[in-house]
Amino acid sequence: MVRELHALYSNLAPMADNNSPIPQHPSTGKGTTKPKANPYIVSFYDAFVDRPKNSICMVMEYMSTGSLQDIVLRGGCQNEKVLARLATGVLHGLAHIHNKRMVHRDIKPHNLLTNRQGEVKISDFGLARTLNDNSTTTKTFVGTLLYMAPERIGGGDYSYPGELLMLVFSCSILLEKKLTFRHF
Repeated sequence: MVRELHALYSNLAPMADNNSPIPQHPSTGKGTTKPKANPYIVSFYDAFVDRPKNSICMVMEYMSTGSLQDIVLRGGCQNEKVLARLATGVLHGLAHIHNKRMVHRDIKPHNLLTNRQGEVKISDFGLARTLNDNSTTTKTFVGTLLYMAPERIGGGDYSYPGELLMLVFSCSILLEKKLTFRHF
């Protein structure tokens, strides 16, 4: 996951002293400019090691209205214009990720967060993978089973198109207000 965060957020610095209780921060030396955040990806601000708890803590952008799954639980989204705006935002985020040769591998309503401004952003890059120069697909069986593209469930290679299919699947769940077996 750390490799994927470095690829997505070029301002993430390695935490060299893991014994230090003080958070390690990116270098802000002379001539260093912070890259502009992508408006369709939840912003990453900082990370530090919590040695007593044996964990890595990440400070991320606060998305005040929760996830698209929360919208499903509140009755779904019946307004096609709103749904189109949400889908367009996720498509922009996926384009950014895919341009960096990454696959998210867990696109689902739970990982698509919203805020009071009506923006939607992709979150949870814990399963993301950067594709190498020699391959445009991956085969590892990871993710949430109910939200996997058919080629992943079948054990085949998968790539960017599977993530687009899962976005369509997520939008249909928003419209129908629940996950049903009609989706399969």
